[in-house]
Amino acid sequence: MSRFAVRAAAVAGAAAAIAACTPQRPRAPEPPPAPPAAAAPAQPKPRPCTAAAAGSPLVGTWYATASQSGIKGRLHILLVLEQDGSMRQTQRVASGRDIRSELRESGCWEASGGTLATRVTVSNGEPVDGEAAIYRNMYRVEKSGGSELAYREMRAGAPRIAARRMPAGYRLP
Repeated sequence: MSRFAVRAAAVAGAAAAIAACTPQRPRAPEPPPAPPAAAAPAQPKPRPCTAAAAGSPLVGTWYATASQSGIKGRLHILLVLEQDGSMRQTQRVASGRDIRSELRESGCWEASGGTLATRVTVSNGEPVDGEAAIYRNMYRVEKSGGSELAYREMRAGAPRIAARRMPAGYRLP
């Protein structure tokens, strides 16, 4: 064995002996296990929809376009009011072929005395609290019947929406 190998073995042995004699610091205690994750708060179960009156002229698929001040492009609205009281609404802002934004909501609707009320329970695929004011809308129905529906949100300065009846299954262009 070479002198270098003998020396290296001696140094390694001495280092091991010194390490064995050196007092070791006590280990810090392990942190306690994390408590189980709390379950996400359950969304309130939405109230069921109330069926519309038989023969209601509001039942159907309605399409409208409108301009809004301060918004570049046209607002396209597709409102589907089902006989069972459920509704779906898609609002899209588009400029030419460019879609700037889109909102898809579903929930329930009711009508009485010239008033249309909607309650959104799902917005862009996420369940929401349909009882919150932001998800409840009231409209004054100005004209309904045949192939036309004209309505206006019940707030100051709300624009009139003039929609036309479309075939069932119609989708926004």
